Amino acid sequence: MSAWTVDDVRAIAPEFTVPLASDVLVAAWIVRTARRIDEDTWGEKAIDGGAYLTAHLMVVSGVGPYAATGGAGAGASGAVTGITVGQVSVTYSEAVSTILTGQPSLRLSKYGLMYAELLSELMLNVMVL
Repeated sequence: MSAWTVDDVRAIAPEFTVPLASDVLVAAWIVRTARRIDEDTWGEKAIDGGAYLTAHLMVVSGVGPYAATGGAGAGASGAVTGITVGQVSVTYSEAVSTILTGQPSLRLSKYGLMYAELLSELMLNVMVL
């Protein structure tokens, strides 16, 4: 059982509400995500880390409101470096942190970026100890 709940995920990702994402669907993604989070290692940040990673995985998997895109491009983020108006095109910068170098899929959603930020704080705390 995970420390974070359906309500925790929806607090940071309100697009995953009924009817687009049922309680059962979000809870199933929490179970899936819980296998990737060691709550003892994450400590007090386990709820935030778990909620952000759950939302990220749901976005990139094309769940709920992202079903039409299949997760492709959903939640893209970063500084805009290019815009095309005719035929619409937007380009985002490749703001890279060291944590994202090894896990580039975290760049695919704003929730992945927040998870990466928390993960980098966690890594920094482990290295300081």
